[in-house]
Amino acid sequence: MTREKVAEKLRWKLWTKVAGLLNAFLMAPQLAKIMSTGHSAGVSFGMLWLVAGIQVFFSTHGYFIRDRLVFLSNGIAAVVTVMTIIAAHFYP
Repeated sequence: MTREKVAEKLRWKLWTKVAGLLNAFLMAPQLAKIMSTGHSAGVSFGMLWLVAGIQVFFSTHGYFIRDRLVFLSNGIAAVVTVMTIIAAHFYP
């Protein structure tokens, strides 16, 4: 069986869309917690910047390979991650 047939049987395109949506809002719970509690204790800025950098890299990769899902999901994810960094900075 070819990999294309396996992907078709697994409905791989659907799973990539689900993963793209999950990726886009990965940091949303952390952002919501910071905003609701007003505290950012335990947040690692180094980790957040690393995640944001990787998301920007893969968003750029999606742009270059003309894959709208990769471009948008990682771009949105990077924006949410940067918003989390900003919130954590203002709510120490």
